[in-house]
Amino acid sequence: MTDRKAEVTERRIRATDRRAKATDKGAEVTERVQGTDRKAKTTERRVSATERSIRAKEEPKRRKESRVTDRKAEVTERRVRATEGRVRATERVQGDG
Repeated sequence: MTDRKAEVTERRIRATDRRAKATDKGAEVTERVQGTDRKAKTTERRVSATERSIRAKEEPKRRKESRVTDRKAEVTERRVRATEGRVRATERVQGDG
């Protein structure tokens, strides 16, 4: 009877140990995941900062490009107006003749 009692107690102890080990392992995994999350957040922050700095560097280029585009548009507009003026003048001359 005592042997059986000891056996049952031993089995219970082993089962408890197994559960404790599993809990420890779970806690370890959770800790690892939290560490990874922290790492991911830091990386994300770094990436965002890099993107911001790249955008900031591109901004003056974009402004310069838009100025060039505006100037080109003005020149084109002037040419179009001049051409229209010539066309009208030609029509006037032909209309009189």
